[in-house]
Amino acid sequence: MLGEKLNTYGYAIIALSLGGAFIMLWNPEHGWPLPQNRAEWIGLSAGMGFAMLNVLVRRTQHLSVNFKSASVWLGTVLLTGLSLLYHGNLVPQVQSVSLDAWWMLALIGLVLCATSIIVQYGLTNLPANQAIVLFLSELVFAAVSSYFLAGEAMGLREIIGAVLIVSASLLSGKIHTEPPLIIANEINT
Repeated sequence: MLGEKLNTYGYAIIALSLGGAFIMLWNPEHGWPLPQNRAEWIGLSAGMGFAMLNVLVRRTQHLSVNFKSASVWLGTVLLTGLSLLYHGNLVPQVQSVSLDAWWMLALIGLVLCATSIIVQYGLTNLPANQAIVLFLSELVFAAVSSYFLAGEAMGLREIIGAVLIVSASLLSGKIHTEPPLIIANEINT
């Protein structure tokens, strides 16, 4: 969709990053890393929607980062509103939220808004092949965070997947390397 060409490094990065994600998400009890319940299917569809949004952000280079971020926020508000209306009991649901929870929601909202601006800036200025590896790094951060913050176990499978994803991130710098100035000048003469 973006017309960006892959070189040997690009194919290696795709293999490493998707291989790392596959290893981290694979569950020996369930086999292939497919969603097992409704929440996982919703998460997968959200991830696919986010990936499509990232491609659209790359494609709309002529729009400002602020405009792109505001569009994301507006879309989120609209979809959330539609979801609340669909599930019914909108007023009782909103009234049942405590004041402490409203403060926490406001803080989370501010963090997400700041994150959105940072993501839009990065997607606008990074090649797509490098941006995808950064997004796959989210799996690594989630695994490490769940280990430290939620006390979840981090086994060999998660470590191997994380190493593959980090390796892909390090290799992603090789995709768009320019030839040295001396060689480029010799080719032009």
